[in-house]
Amino acid sequence: MLNPCRLSRALLLVAPLLLLGGSVLYAQSEDPAALRRELTDLKRSVEGLNAKIESLERRLVDQRTPAAQEAAEAAPQTSDTPSPPAPGTRPQERWQRLTQGMTFQDVEALLGRPQRMIDVSPKTVWYYAYPDIGSGSVVFNQESGVIDWQAPPFNTWW
Repeated sequence: MLNPCRLSRALLLVAPLLLLGGSVLYAQSEDPAALRRELTDLKRSVEGLNAKIESLERRLVDQRTPAAQEAAEAAPQTSDTPSPPAPGTRPQERWQRLTQGMTFQDVEALLGRPQRMIDVSPKTVWYYAYPDIGSGSVVFNQESGVIDWQAPPFNTWW
Protein backbone atom coordinates (compact mmCIF):
# COMPACT_ATOMS: atom_id res chain seq x y z
CA MET A 1 0.00 0.00 0.00
CA LEU A 2 1.14 3.52 -0.72
CA ASN A 3 2.52 5.24 2.38
CA PRO A 4 1.42 8.87 1.94
CA CYS A 5 3.52 10.25 4.81
CA ARG A 6 6.66 8.72 3.37
CA LEU A 7 5.74 9.89 -0.13
CA SER A 8 5.08 13.46 1.07
CA ARG A 9 8.40 13.56 2.89
CA ALA A 10 10.22 12.18 -0.14
CA LEU A 11 8.66 14.78 -2.41
CA LEU A 12 9.48 17.56 0.04
CA LEU A 13 13.10 16.42 0.15
CA VAL A 14 13.58 15.65 -3.54
CA ALA A 15 11.82 18.66 -5.10
CA PRO A 16 14.33 21.28 -3.86
CA LEU A 17 17.21 19.08 -4.95
CA LEU A 18 15.76 18.77 -8.43
CA LEU A 19 15.23 22.50 -8.60
CA LEU A 20 18.74 23.27 -7.38
CA GLY A 21 20.37 20.61 -9.52
CA GLY A 22 18.88 21.99 -12.73
CA SER A 23 19.66 25.56 -11.74
CA VAL A 24 23.32 24.85 -11.15
CA LEU A 25 23.77 23.75 -14.75
CA TYR A 26 22.47 27.04 -16.10
CA ALA A 27 23.78 29.25 -13.31
CA GLN A 28 27.16 29.23 -15.06
CA SER A 29 25.55 30.54 -18.23
CA GLU A 30 24.89 34.23 -18.60
CA ASP A 31 22.44 33.68 -21.47
CA PRO A 32 19.14 35.26 -20.31
CA ALA A 33 17.13 33.17 -22.78
CA ALA A 34 18.60 29.95 -21.38
CA LEU A 35 17.85 31.09 -17.84
CA ARG A 36 14.25 31.93 -18.80
CA ARG A 37 13.80 28.50 -20.40
CA GLU A 38 15.21 26.84 -17.29
CA LEU A 39 12.88 28.87 -15.08
CA THR A 40 9.90 27.91 -17.23
CA ASP A 41 10.92 24.23 -17.08
CA LEU A 42 11.29 24.42 -13.30
CA LYS A 43 7.87 26.05 -12.93
CA ARG A 44 6.31 23.27 -15.02
CA SER A 45 8.06 20.64 -12.89
CA VAL A 46 6.80 22.21 -9.67
CA GLU A 47 3.27 22.48 -11.08
CA GLY A 48 3.43 18.81 -12.08
CA LEU A 49 4.60 17.79 -8.61
CA ASN A 50 1.84 19.88 -7.01
CA ALA A 51 -0.74 18.21 -9.26
CA LYS A 52 0.54 14.76 -8.27
CA ILE A 53 0.41 15.65 -4.57
CA GLU A 54 -3.17 16.94 -4.92
CA SER A 55 -4.14 13.77 -6.78
CA LEU A 56 -2.66 11.58 -4.04
CA GLU A 57 -4.39 13.62 -1.35
CA ARG A 58 -7.73 13.23 -3.17
CA ARG A 59 -7.16 9.46 -3.40
CA LEU A 60 -6.48 9.34 0.32
CA VAL A 61 -9.66 11.28 1.09
CA ASP A 62 -11.64 8.88 -1.10
CA GLN A 63 -10.18 5.87 0.76
CA ARG A 64 -11.14 7.11 4.24
CA THR A 65 -13.70 5.33 6.32
CA PRO A 66 -16.82 7.31 7.30
CA ALA A 67 -15.52 7.61 10.90
CA ALA A 68 -12.21 9.03 9.67
CA GLN A 69 -14.05 11.51 7.44
CA GLU A 70 -16.11 12.70 10.42
CA ALA A 71 -12.94 13.15 12.50
CA ALA A 72 -11.26 15.11 9.70
CA GLU A 73 -14.27 17.38 9.40
CA ALA A 74 -14.16 17.99 13.16
CA ALA A 75 -10.49 19.05 12.99
CA PRO A 76 -9.83 22.80 12.78
CA GLN A 77 -9.61 24.20 9.26
CA THR A 78 -6.44 25.79 7.94
CA SER A 79 -5.70 28.78 5.78
CA ASP A 80 -2.76 30.43 4.10
CA THR A 81 -2.74 32.97 6.91
CA PRO A 82 -2.08 31.22 10.20
CA SER A 83 -3.84 32.45 13.30
CA PRO A 84 -1.57 34.20 15.78
CA PRO A 85 0.22 31.94 18.25
CA ALA A 86 0.43 32.42 22.00
CA PRO A 87 1.40 36.05 22.65
CA GLY A 88 4.62 37.14 24.28
CA THR A 89 6.76 34.11 23.48
CA ARG A 90 9.29 33.24 20.83
CA PRO A 91 8.57 30.35 18.43
CA GLN A 92 11.30 28.22 19.98
CA GLU A 93 9.78 28.60 23.44
CA ARG A 94 6.33 27.66 22.13
CA TRP A 95 7.65 24.52 20.41
CA GLN A 96 9.41 23.50 23.64
CA ARG A 97 6.01 23.48 25.38
CA LEU A 98 4.56 20.82 23.07
CA THR A 99 3.71 17.57 24.82
CA GLN A 100 2.25 14.28 23.75
CA GLY A 101 -1.50 14.07 24.10
CA MET A 102 -2.22 17.75 23.40
CA THR A 103 -5.46 18.32 21.46
CA PHE A 104 -5.91 20.20 18.19
CA GLN A 105 -7.17 23.15 20.21
CA ASP A 106 -4.19 23.05 22.60
CA VAL A 107 -1.70 23.14 19.73
CA GLU A 108 -3.57 25.86 17.87
CA ALA A 109 -3.58 28.00 21.04
CA LEU A 110 0.15 27.42 21.47
CA LEU A 111 1.50 27.57 17.90
CA GLY A 112 -1.34 29.19 15.98
CA ARG A 113 -3.26 27.75 13.05
CA PRO A 114 -1.05 25.65 10.76
CA GLN A 115 -0.25 26.77 7.25
CA ARG A 116 -1.04 23.33 5.92
CA MET A 117 -2.83 20.27 7.24
CA ILE A 118 -2.76 16.78 5.80
CA ASP A 119 -5.15 14.12 7.07
CA VAL A 120 -4.02 10.53 6.60
CA SER A 121 -6.42 8.60 8.78
CA PRO A 122 -5.94 7.94 11.63
CA LYS A 123 -3.21 10.59 11.69
CA THR A 124 -3.26 14.30 10.92
CA VAL A 125 -0.12 16.34 10.27
CA TRP A 126 0.06 20.10 10.76
CA TYR A 127 2.83 22.06 9.06
CA TYR A 128 4.27 25.39 10.20
CA ALA A 129 6.85 27.56 8.42
CA TYR A 130 8.81 30.49 9.80
CA PRO A 131 10.77 32.94 7.63
CA ASP A 132 14.52 32.76 8.27
CA ILE A 133 14.03 29.77 10.61
CA GLY A 134 12.53 26.85 8.73
CA SER A 135 9.59 24.45 8.99
CA GLY A 136 8.14 22.20 11.64
CA SER A 137 5.34 19.68 11.88
CA VAL A 138 3.04 18.19 14.51
CA VAL A 139 1.53 14.71 14.13
CA PHE A 140 -1.82 13.94 15.77
CA ASN A 141 -3.60 10.65 16.28
CA GLN A 142 -7.37 11.14 16.13
CA GLU A 143 -7.90 9.39 19.47
CA SER A 144 -4.85 10.37 21.54
CA GLY A 145 -3.88 13.86 20.33
CA VAL A 146 -0.24 14.78 19.63
CA ILE A 147 1.94 11.72 19.13
CA ASP A 148 5.04 13.27 17.54
CA TRP A 149 6.50 16.51 16.22
CA GLN A 150 9.54 17.93 14.52
CA ALA A 151 10.38 21.45 15.61
CA PRO A 152 11.86 23.91 13.13
CA PRO A 153 15.68 23.99 13.05
CA PHE A 154 16.12 26.81 15.57
CA ASN A 155 19.70 28.04 15.92
CA THR A 156 20.89 26.09 12.89
CA TRP A 157 23.72 27.61 10.92
CA TRP A 158 23.59 27.13 7.18
